[in-house]
Parts: sequence; C-alpha cells; structure tokens
Amino acid sequence: AGHKVADLAAQIAGVQGAALAEKDLALVMIGMNDILELYASYPATGRDALLAEARTRGAAFGAQVNQLALRGPAVVVLTVPDLGLTPFALAQNTSTGDATRSALISALVAAFNNRMSVALINDGRLIGLVYADIEVQNNVKFAASFGLANVVAAACRADAPLPGCTSATLVDTATASTWLWADALRLSPAGQSRLGLLA
Repeated sequence: AGHKVADLAAQIAGVQGAALAEKDLALVMIGMNDILELYASYPATGRDALLAEARTRGAAFGAQVNQLALRGPAVVVLTVPDLGLTPFALAQNTSTGDATRSALISALVAAFNNRMSVALINDGRLIGLVYADIEVQNNVKFAASFGLANVVAAACRADAPLPGCTSATLVDTATASTWLWADALRLSPAGQSRLGLLA
C-alpha cells in the first residue's frame, strides 16, 4: 500500500527465499500511487510538466521490469488501470468544478503506461504485457457485456473501507460480481478477476 515505482527495487530485493530464477513467475503491477501523487500537485504544477514526469516514471518502471526479467523469471506486467474512470476521478470533476479532471488523470495514466510499454524488452519471450487500462475502459464502455451493473460507484460502504470491506458491508444493491469498483480507486473482485484472466 502506498508504494510507487521508486519503491519497486526494494520490493523485488525483499523477496524471501531463493533468488528468482527461470522457473519463477513475477506478476508486477505498480504506478497507481505515482499517478495520484502527480495529480495531487495539479494545478500548482502544470499539465505538461505532470505528463512529462508520468512518462519519466513509466520509463523507470519499464527499466526495472527489464532488469527483473533478465535475472531469470518470466514476468507478467500489468499497466495501470485507467484511474480517470474511477469513482474518485468522477468525483473530482464535480468537487473541483473542473469537468476535465478525470480526463487529466486518464492522460497521466496513458503517458505512464505508454512510456513503460515501449521501454520493455519486446522479444516475446521474457515479458508478458497485460493492458489493464484498456480492460477497464472496455468494462466501462460495454458494462452489460461483462455482466456489470455499475461502473461508476464504489461497492463498499464508506464506514467499511478496504481491507475491511466484505460482502456484508456493501452499499445497497451492490455485489462483488456486478460492480466494477470496490472503493473510489480500487477494482472490485469482478474487476480483479478480469485482470487475472488476462494475466
């Protein structure tokens, strides 16, 4: 929780047991907290500077994934989901009086993901890339096709934040299998399951 790209190397180094090798699989997903940190500095920091920093962090993430893959394990890396479609981002449009806030968050995610993906070793052997951002976009655009009843609100009640949210603490009409978002920023079990299937 709270970790950013700058923390990834320490997380990898902290893996217990034998060194990761060819018979291991590493599943890597990080960057949400980087995007939120960048967004929090807007508008004091301008859009162009934020997008440039998102690209820098994406490139740094890609380089770390390459280093991990070259050490031996197969790596499956997930892009950052499109946070501009979260309940948090939609609320930002209203609370700030700026209807472009969610679009800015989506642009930061896209800049980060695009730079990360082009930095990866792309030989079809070392690294598998899962487009979590596109999957979330498809889930929102074609909700009924994915069996989703709600793609704009959080399923967990405000008095039961994660990780304490359970099937007994959901808002009325919410289910873990038909709502996309668990809370304002994190995917529900339904959303997580779809990413798992892609991975």
